[in-house]
Amino acid sequence: MAWVRSEYAGEFAVLSAWLAMVLPWNVVYYPNAPLDSTVVFVRFSVIELQIRFPVVLAVGEQLVTAANALAAQYPGTQLVSGLFVASPIGSIGHYDGAMRLGSIAWAIGALVLVGAFAFSLAFYLREEAVTERSPVDPARVIGWALAAATVATAIASALYFLEQDLAGVPVPIGTLIMGALAAAVLRAEQR
Repeated sequence: MAWVRSEYAGEFAVLSAWLAMVLPWNVVYYPNAPLDSTVVFVRFSVIELQIRFPVVLAVGEQLVTAANALAAQYPGTQLVSGLFVASPIGSIGHYDGAMRLGSIAWAIGALVLVGAFAFSLAFYLREEAVTERSPVDPARVIGWALAAATVATAIASALYFLEQDLAGVPVPIGTLIMGALAAAVLRAEQR
């Protein structure tokens, strides 16, 4: 049984791709970060937001900012106070081992999601032209792209889990939602 009727499959696919772009695919709360600090990672399709606190850490007798103290441990650029942003490419260059492989999987998932988003935007703006040019139903293209991104982010989460002592336990809630959206799009009735 189809979850989405054929007349709404295209619109549902477009909205699913847009939601997948803004949905955090992975969230980590890590209260055991180095120097008695806490880090929260919120990984979106193309960026990772890090909230590091406390903002000022005591290292021996000296007070240092979290930016300086944790820079060797985690990639990222400071936006304000304890808020940092990192990219999958920056993470690939910063980490090694399973964290690096996880970042590569994240980068692949991000590329697929950006492609799905661009295709969905073209499909939204020029539905007839895209439908005529595409040898496959555009909703299916988006659905398979979301499925591929789901696999990539699931692999990234599993690899990050292997390094939980470094970066906490990842909770891939967005990956699960993205997988459900992909399944719903792919199960939609054909036009």
